[in-house]
Amino acid sequence: MARPFLHCHHRFKNGKDHCYWSISEKVRTRRGWAQRHLLYLGEINDSQKAAWTKLTEVFDPAAQQTQELAMYPADRAVPEHAVDFGVQVRLDQFGLRRPRQWGACWVGCRLWDQLRLDEFGRARLPDPGSAWRLHRQWFQNSAMADLLEEDFGLAQKDNL
Repeated sequence: MARPFLHCHHRFKNGKDHCYWSISEKVRTRRGWAQRHLLYLGEINDSQKAAWTKLTEVFDPAAQQTQELAMYPADRAVPEHAVDFGVQVRLDQFGLRRPRQWGACWVGCRLWDQLRLDEFGRARLPDPGSAWRLHRQWFQNSAMADLLEEDFGLAQKDNL
């Protein structure tokens, strides 16, 4: 199985270099190796980047107390001013499991509730349509189960 990695895409716009991040993986194709996009993270601007290196409070189970730490990538040295509280994070050891769409599901749920589509559809749509496609593809590739606090059983063909 291919290992996901963090990938920066540079774009020069309005006189400034912008870096857009995504999680990708290398896959072998007929034509050789290709990068497959898994998850788009967006642009991380300077203030967001600085926030990553701000102090973070973590719980130390050995000392039974919280401690403030700052995170830095493992491939770079911890800055001298942060030697006492800097922690190096091995980004290459992170794994990505079940990346799925979240935002569209959340918007869909909000619209469904606000527009009262359950009431509207109940009288007009006696057949739920392509339940099998929903079961096979959309539900497992989205965050709908997390948003509804349900598992895959909710999307079973007979439940729809």
